[in-house]
Amino acid sequence: HSAPEEWQPEITALTKGSGRSMFPALSPDERYLVFSWRKFEAASDLYLLDLQDAAKAPRQLTFSMDDESRPLWAKDGRHIYYSSKTAVYGECLIMKLDTVTLVSKQLTACNRHSTVYMDVSPDGRYLVFNGSLKPDGSSLYQLDLQNPEAVPQALPCTQNCQYRVRDLVFSPDGRYL
Repeated sequence: HSAPEEWQPEITALTKGSGRSMFPALSPDERYLVFSWRKFEAASDLYLLDLQDAAKAPRQLTFSMDDESRPLWAKDGRHIYYSSKTAVYGECLIMKLDTVTLVSKQLTACNRHSTVYMDVSPDGRYLVFNGSLKPDGSSLYQLDLQNPEAVPQALPCTQNCQYRVRDLVFSPDGRYL
């Protein structure tokens, strides 16, 4: 009887170049990797890497002077949600990007004073993100993605409300954050 083979991780570099690539997100079909790449002396943009052809250079998805960060895949595998912060005007926006047409659409404003953390509900209906701390201690907001007229709604806080939300993720069944 022999001992089971121990799994050894294999590390492969996926990007090359100056700066740093951050916040990778795998597409629902696990074919594409989207990430934020901040090159030296420049704002960060979003890039897409086809993992079936990883030898090919990543494709640039955004081209603005703003910092694009924290990409998150929509459940349809075509769109990406991300935050965009302007250095000049001090604005923070949550955007939706079509990875085929490269058209971006503004969804809502976000808190420019902290990192934007967000997740999409397992059914793809809601985008939840952190934001400004309200007097009642709430700092999570929910946006109904199926309603184009929707505005973010603050989610009530019942425990540990004196703390800011640092990161969040839905449970697989969507019942918990």
